Amino acid sequence: MSDTGHYAASRTTGFPLYEIINVPLIRYGGWLASNTATLIVSIICVFIFGQIVLKMKSRYPEILTVIFALFPHFLANASITLDYLWALSLGLGGFLALLHRKEKWAGVLVGLSTGFRPTGIVFVVPFSLWLYVKEKSLQRIFHFALFAGLCGLAAYAPALSTYGASRLSPSSYAPTLGARLDLMVILFLYKGSQFLGTPATIFLLVLFFHLLVKRKLFLRRDVSLLFWSAALAFLFPFFFYCDEPAYLLPVFPFLLIFLDQAVSRKALVLFLVLCLSYNFFNIDRYSKEDLDARPLREEGLSVVKGIRISFIRGVYAEEHFQRKVILALRNKLPKMKLGEKAVVLLNMENGLPLHFANRDIESPEQESGDRVPFRTVKAFIGKSRFEDTYFFELMGKDDFQKVMRVSENIYYLEKARRMLIVWEGYDVEAYGARRINLEELFQ
Repeated sequence: MSDTGHYAASRTTGFPLYEIINVPLIRYGGWLASNTATLIVSIICVFIFGQIVLKMKSRYPEILTVIFALFPHFLANASITLDYLWALSLGLGGFLALLHRKEKWAGVLVGLSTGFRPTGIVFVVPFSLWLYVKEKSLQRIFHFALFAGLCGLAAYAPALSTYGASRLSPSSYAPTLGARLDLMVILFLYKGSQFLGTPATIFLLVLFFHLLVKRKLFLRRDVSLLFWSAALAFLFPFFFYCDEPAYLLPVFPFLLIFLDQAVSRKALVLFLVLCLSYNFFNIDRYSKEDLDARPLREEGLSVVKGIRISFIRGVYAEEHFQRKVILALRNKLPKMKLGEKAVVLLNMENGLPLHFANRDIESPEQESGDRVPFRTVKAFIGKSRFEDTYFFELMGKDDFQKVMRVSENIYYLEKARRMLIVWEGYDVEAYGARRINLEELFQ
């Protein structure tokens, strides 16, 4: 964008405001500037949440604020160039405006959050329900929703004007009719448990069961409705696209507000301890195909041969390992000799970091004419500058067959293969695709 002056989406639906803000930051200040900007926004986000729990007269505002600020997925995204906390800050700012009876400003802030993450518009659902319970005023809800919708359209206008409304079509990113529903449910439950970590998730389910038995699950109507509607509203898109547990970050502040009203101080403190322990410890399930043994040992993550349960150090060890994998992918994958017209299949988790601001990969826009044989395939994300290698994110079976007509020299990363089995209902290995061993990238 800095070279052409025209908007270009970095991935999927596009994240216009965040992308536009980061163009000058990265160009003139590098990653330090963009990461520092996220850190400042994260501090503001903690302050906004602290004001919310004080305004709502929470019983334990200090405990809630500490849990929120030190929550592993919050910390992991607090100083990196990602949009999660920018959108969350604006969403929480909108709710704080509602607490001050400024529904129009609340709508503006929620609408702006859509420019950072399109799912920010989902905040309209729980906030409207909460507003109805508190105010019983359809006029206030209308003003809030109207301003949120108008500002959301304005914030997302660069993507709409460049790509059209089809950019927002769920069919472009959600699973197809060939998806395996049983595997989707398993993946949804697994990725959902990764949000809080296994110990905290189990403890939370026990708490919910206890509250259900004691008939305290809806003890305070406005708080309960706020949490449960936020949970359902954000879990619904997460079910169809649960690539990252951090997608559930917007639910977490309202979970804390709900628990403050529903459980004892001891239970809240124990939940705090379990949440914070996720920074250092978790119980997870890995197969040998997911992660290679040698780099795992280098990162201090233990995998016992023949046992599917692994004890790992927590979200930071996992984050550090994944970033090491991404760095290896960026530096080495474009230079790997894979043969003529080699195709490499990636999922979004490693596809975007691989090609974003990577001078070793030419984007589709940089190529012209017949030099790139895959330009008509939507999932095509770039070509190596060194080798005859082409990179793709997840694609439907029809597009995969188009690719196969041009080349049968196809490789994949394991996570991409698994997501295609779940979402698209086909296994690339059955078509002769070969797996790239991550261990080779660490040599």
